[in-house]
Amino acid sequence: MLVMLSGYFLMLGQQPSVDLFLAQGRHRLRGWLNLGEGVANLGSVCIGEPLWLLGIALGTAAPMIFVQMFVQPWYAMRTIDCDVEVFP
Repeated sequence: MLVMLSGYFLMLGQQPSVDLFLAQGRHRLRGWLNLGEGVANLGSVCIGEPLWLLGIALGTAAPMIFVQMFVQPWYAMRTIDCDVEVFP
């Protein structure tokens, strides 16, 4: 439960950037990222067998955490023309 909670916590923190993408009509990448997360969730079946429920949770949370921590903030800063040095 805590593994999944970490992924959803990051997702909630990135909600303003999702709203920005929708407001500017630049939500195509977000759609592709969601599709990629779904495909990556299929990998949780492979690691779910030896680790049982923890493996399923890790396989689901890992792509979500990667997208929410690295890809989506990068795209949001690129969308508003903000440099990493300027961003607090």
